[in-house]
Order: sequence, then C-alpha cells, then structure tokens
Amino acid sequence: PRGGPDGSDSGRVRQPGDAGHTDGAVPAPDDPIALSQSGQAGARASGGVASPGLARIGASVIADVAPIVARWVEQLRADEEVALAADATDAELEDHAATFVTDIGLALRVFAAAGQEPAELMRDGTAILTLIAERHGAQRARLEWSEPAVARSLTLLGGLLHAAVDRASEGEATVARARAHVVVAQLIEQAQRVSLSGYRVASTTARR
Repeated sequence: PRGGPDGSDSGRVRQPGDAGHTDGAVPAPDDPIALSQSGQAGARASGGVASPGLARIGASVIADVAPIVARWVEQLRADEEVALAADATDAELEDHAATFVTDIGLALRVFAAAGQEPAELMRDGTAILTLIAERHGAQRARLEWSEPAVARSLTLLGGLLHAAVDRASEGEATVARARAHVVVAQLIEQAQRVSLSGYRVASTTARR
C-alpha cells in the first residue's frame, strides 16, 4: 500500500492490525503481511481449487452492503481530512458506493471459484470497478474535494471492507480470510489510483 498524494499516510490502504486503525475495523489477530503471504501461497498450493470459504466471505460482504455504505457516510462526515463531506448530501457522498462494494463481494466469489492469483483477478475482473472508481474521482473533483480527501475516503471504505471480511471469516479457514484481505487491499489500492486519475482529468477539464 502506498502513501497519500501529500506524502503522508492519509491515502494508504490501512490493513487490520495497523496502529490507529479503529474506524469500523476489527484488528486482525495475526500479522497482516504474513496473512497476505499465506493467502497467496495457499492459492498456489491449491492449484486453482475453488474456495467455498472465500465464496461465503464474498456473499457476506454483499449482504452487508447497506450498513457498510451507511457507516462510510457517517465516517466521511466525521473525518477532519474530508472536511467538505459535512456539507454534501448523502447521495453525493454515496456516489455508487453500494455498486462498488457489491462488485468487490462478487470479485471475492469469482476469485473463489477460479482460484486465480490476485494479480490475475485484477487483470481479468475489474472493468466495472475501474469505471466506477474513475467516475467517483471525477465526481469528487466537481464537488471541489482535494486529492488527499479523495484518497482518504477510499481508505475509510477499505477499512470497513476489511472489517466486514473479519466478521465474515469467523469459523473460516485462515487461508480463506487471508486471501480475502489480499483481494480487498489490492482492489481498494487500484480504486485509489484510478479515482485520483479521474479526479485529475476532471479538474484539468474544468479549468479549460
């Protein structure tokens, strides 16, 4: 995960267990780096075998879309790094977030069935997520948000998704939980990059 556009960690995708990661997230009992490594190793060792546990985690994320988005809106309004959110409407803040979260849950289910490595999933199954992220960045530019605020908003959403994975992983194998965290982290990181690109294009166009 990378730092924010201002050089701080405001745009960094925070993992469970990070210091200060309390906004809606449940800290992981294990080292998240080790979990990521074990998740990828498990995918290789399984030879692409389907993962029912990962599919159940994806289904749980989809079932939690409404509370995840509602909590995200609350966090945006309360976060000092996203100051303009306080005056925005709920519809402006949500901005297709429900579709985005649903597609991440679907991505987990597809990944479970295909047994792909996260990198392959990123190449093959993120066209809709990319489009949403790009338009999200453009919408934030129209609302006159700053780049760090855009990155921060997605960091908050990522924290809520990791927390949802932790809740859904109770009783599941450690490998399934780890793989879910890997996929969520990579999809959120990609969303940050694409959103900031869309933000910059929209900002440049508006100045012309």
